[in-house]
Amino acid sequence: MVMKKLASFVLALFMLLGTSVSANTINAEFYNSDLRINAVSDSYIVLSGYDDNKKLLMSKLINKTDDGFVLQNADNSLNYKVYIPHNSTFSDVDILPKSTIAPTPTPQSTYPKIYERAADAVHTIAIVKEISAVHNNGDTKYAVDTYIRGGEERFIIPRDVEIKAAAEHFSYMEGKNASDLSEGDVIYLEISASGEVKNIALVTRPADDNPVTSDIDYGTNFEKLFATFDNFVYGAPKIGTVMQYGIHSSDKYQFAYGPVIKKHSKTLVLYNKTGLMDKAIEITYTPDTIVYLCDVKASNRVSLGTTADILKSQIPNVAFDEDDNIKAYLDEYEYNYAFVRVVNDIATEIVIFGTYSE
Repeated sequence: MVMKKLASFVLALFMLLGTSVSANTINAEFYNSDLRINAVSDSYIVLSGYDDNKKLLMSKLINKTDDGFVLQNADNSLNYKVYIPHNSTFSDVDILPKSTIAPTPTPQSTYPKIYERAADAVHTIAIVKEISAVHNNGDTKYAVDTYIRGGEERFIIPRDVEIKAAAEHFSYMEGKNASDLSEGDVIYLEISASGEVKNIALVTRPADDNPVTSDIDYGTNFEKLFATFDNFVYGAPKIGTVMQYGIHSSDKYQFAYGPVIKKHSKTLVLYNKTGLMDKAIEITYTPDTIVYLCDVKASNRVSLGTTADILKSQIPNVAFDEDDNIKAYLDEYEYNYAFVRVVNDIATEIVIFGTYSE
């Protein structure tokens, strides 16, 4: 009843707003015949459509799904406005120009097989290869070459686009721009429906020293070294939580970080700072899992790899007790770290940072 009253109230406001222009805009995209909005954190919105004469033709309360807010069989000739409940604001909906709207291919034909849904591929991480300045009529932008979705892609980023969020240990990067990124940085890009980069988040980057032997407190689960999408302060979708050591979670989207202690044919085992086996995380991967390699000691440090290229840390058997706990992390061992994005209990991307050793 409350929701119906709210919808009726908002509908009345939409009728009044038909002749006004909203101060804010929200990006949206057409997927086949569906209109999808992702950059809103609320559990529901109210979406309304107007014709070119600003006459209200439809209004609907839409609940959030795994694909964002979806208006099925949307009329691409209408102009849309959205009501966002948490701050009681109305925003215009900015859609790809109608002349360029075309049915989107299925994820299987567009993206690598590891992604079950298009949204899993769109809202993913990229690893930086190279940054260069691009000058045009006195305007400077930055070309950021990346590996993303198992391939290479260049993003042209204006210099006024800032790093809006970063992992706790790398918070000094917040407020800087793309020119301050480095090879090996793992980033998330907020991209508009027209393909323009709006914001940057620094998810993680190679640690300056060995996290398990460092005097710096990176957190028991290394949580200060990486950020999930939930940490981001702008319009990124809520699609990531920290994977808990020793605990199986049913969360659909998760992130994990730690030294690779064991590697099996279909799983990796990551330990946390305690070195205790009962605090370990077991990561399931497939032959389709995308692997990025970052050699922390090389000048050209980033490359594409496969799961066959993942090497476990070189820790001798005598370092383990009878319960497979590590007695102590010693500097003379060689450590390879994995940063992992997990979707539905399967690793979609693994970034390997190696090798840390004295």
